[in-house]
Amino acid sequence: MLTILSPHRDDAAFSLYGSLLKWHRSGIRLAVLNFFTISAYAPRISTREPEDVSRIRKAEDRSVLSRIGRNIRVRDCGLLDAPLRLGIDSAAVCRPDTQRFASASGREIAAMIDRHARSELIIAPLGVGGHVDHVAVYEAAIAAVSPRRGRLAFYEDLPYATWTPDGILTDRIRQTEAKTRLRLQPAVIRQKNAIWRKQGAISQYRSQITPEEAASIAKFTIRYGGGERLWIPRRSRIWTVLAE
Repeated sequence: MLTILSPHRDDAAFSLYGSLLKWHRSGIRLAVLNFFTISAYAPRISTREPEDVSRIRKAEDRSVLSRIGRNIRVRDCGLLDAPLRLGIDSAAVCRPDTQRFASASGREIAAMIDRHARSELIIAPLGVGGHVDHVAVYEAAIAAVSPRRGRLAFYEDLPYATWTPDGILTDRIRQTEAKTRLRLQPAVIRQKNAIWRKQGAISQYRSQITPEEAASIAKFTIRYGGGERLWIPRRSRIWTVLAE
């Protein structure tokens, strides 16, 4: 089983839709673990009621992931997202001073990872962009999987990676290597017709992004020759096979 840690309902598909599709077609069993699933953030629709927004976002996520395969296991952890949890505006979630709150949810998230993905391969967000919820999942994943470091890899968070300079990404990889005591190497998962497949799928997150934003996220695959980039443990045969 390969488990993708998704801070919100949409992050797994934004960042890894093509990879998920390729892995599913290769017969790999997949699971998506969504953490901060109670939300009032929906900039493209009128309602701001958490119950309504959370229901709509769940339906969108299920619709997108079912395009890959109806047997993908999706688990929702029911945690409040940052604006609701911290009482902050949605514009503040990526501010450097907000990141200090990431560790407050760490123990709870780590316990969920341990409970739902104890013996599985895990792909966690790098926390690129500094969204406090993404950083919380990133830090908790390292803490939860540290005894089994070779089972942990990382993905580049989208859409944040589209505007992150290479130097900042390189620094993040070095920080991650220091935290995990792993040497990481890039691995690109390529998919034919990557742009239109991904754009067509993630455009279903209508409460979250515009068609133009969906196109921007999908076109990021051009940077990697029609693929999505992971950071995997160096000299790990099992991750190398997944990346082929």
